[in-house]
Amino acid sequence: MNETVWSNITDFLDRLPVLHRSFHKDIMKAMRENLEEGISRYHLEVVKTLEDYGTMHVTEIGEMLLISKPQMTRLIDELIDLGMVERQPDETDRRKININLTQKGIETGGKFRETIRGVIKTRLSHLPEKELVELSTALKKVLEVGSKA
Repeated sequence: MNETVWSNITDFLDRLPVLHRSFHKDIMKAMRENLEEGISRYHLEVVKTLEDYGTMHVTEIGEMLLISKPQMTRLIDELIDLGMVERQPDETDRRKININLTQKGIETGGKFRETIRGVIKTRLSHLPEKELVELSTALKKVLEVGSKA
């Protein structure tokens, strides 16, 4: 493989955290303006995970988000208090408890995605349409390759 290819891949992945923090700062500011008090980014990550994967056990969510079980239990309790998730017994294994989104959780997840989309549109709106199309195509490919890695 061409050394330039590896260098480009490495440079992108190396800079990704900085790019993420840059967008994340604006997203969290917009979230504070658009969502109710008391919702943290961790709450939103749990809601987003449940949106993407459906009903899950606390342990599964924690493993996906790299959050310890005690922290997950606290987050789930807080999300229950906020009315965004509910616990339900697992039908196949009564020792397990499933976590489901409530209607409020679904609505909050939708607001979260709208806010992210708005911030990204604002940040990238100065780019010419051709570059935006190229970026969209490239990012779609990154996601496809990333899911294989």
